[in-house]
Amino acid sequence: ARQAGMVYPAALVNDTTAPVISSVNTTSGGGVTVRWTTDEFADSTVVYGTQSGQYTETASDPLYAKDHVITVTGLTPGVTYYYRVRSTDRSGNTAQSAEYTFVGAPTFADVPATYWAFPFVESLYASGITSGCAPGLYCPENPVTRAQMAVFLLTSSGAYSSQNPPPDATGIFADVPISDPFARWIEALYNAGVTGGCGVDGQGQLLYCPDANVTREQMAVFLLKTADPTIDPPPATGMFSDVPVDDPFARWIEELANQGITGGCGGGLYCPKSSVTRAEMAVFLVATFDLPMP
Repeated sequence: ARQAGMVYPAALVNDTTAPVISSVNTTSGGGVTVRWTTDEFADSTVVYGTQSGQYTETASDPLYAKDHVITVTGLTPGVTYYYRVRSTDRSGNTAQSAEYTFVGAPTFADVPATYWAFPFVESLYASGITSGCAPGLYCPENPVTRAQMAVFLLTSSGAYSSQNPPPDATGIFADVPISDPFARWIEALYNAGVTGGCGVDGQGQLLYCPDANVTREQMAVFLLKTADPTIDPPPATGMFSDVPVDDPFARWIEELANQGITGGCGGGLYCPKSSVTRAEMAVFLVATFDLPMP
């Protein structure tokens, strides 16, 4: 459409030919970026939706250009979207491309939509619980340390967040100096009655072992006590063949299973001494704290 108050050449006023669209393509990264070209200056619009021929969403730029770039955000990772591009020239002639598709890109490059824990990891990100282990990465197979676990638990439970962190640390544990960025989270977990640490040093001071990996048996206690500090699971019955009923972790592990949070590690086993990976942690947290799934 022509802008009021502007003088247009007669050739432009009499233009009845729509732009020619070509070179439509997409790239992923921070959303999906759609690019195309036109043979004359025109605006830029992408219409898209999750069903062929039904375009319920629009992203546009009113500025006239020949090289068009529109970035589409807010997509559901792993979902296929159908789209067309449209360009309207300054005389109001509109061209529309054929239908194409793109797939909502995953948040983390190392957790594709085909990865077994993909929806759980995406849930943690969408809930503001993690931004990954490095820019664009989640490191799903890396073990979770006890320091990291404190942050995961307290943010997932809603007790604290990055915008509302725990109070400053006071120096409860000898191996966690107050200058440590995890200190406030670790001490908040202690003050909530979730952990008493991992032992004492030679001077009788409490230790937390912040860099030690969290095991699956320890995680059972941490999860359940964070969700309900008053919980007192009943005696174990022998649910898992690798967790004898007299094991001090047995009743916690079986309670975790009874609540539907875990089914073990396969074959009637729980693998209590195995370290919890970041992928497994995502599943545990989503299940325990009922976090929304994408």
